[in-house]
Amino acid sequence: MSDAAQGGSAGGWSPERSAAGGHNPYLIAFVVSIATFMEVLDTTIANVSLRYIAGGLAVGIDESTYVITSYLVANAIVLSISGWARQHGINTIFVDSRDPFAHGFQVS
Repeated sequence: MSDAAQGGSAGGWSPERSAAGGHNPYLIAFVVSIATFMEVLDTTIANVSLRYIAGGLAVGIDESTYVITSYLVANAIVLSISGWARQHGINTIFVDSRDPFAHGFQVS
């Protein structure tokens, strides 16, 4: 049997070359799938509740669609910030997010 068939060549699979590193790639795929499912579920819940939101705020359906727009913009911001968390540290991101929130709460 050749070296390439045994997986020992430079082009073969090895844990060092894997994007998952030493982690189980099936577990990573499962976690990503659950996160994607939760995002779609949250968006679906917001879409289904638009009629009730519009009724509660006494606005039309057209005006209540701003709820979905706001949710999607907030989601894009949070996803961007979570990507920066590895570079800047999770505690720094948490404190930098908490302080403006607390200040806004005190002002209102």
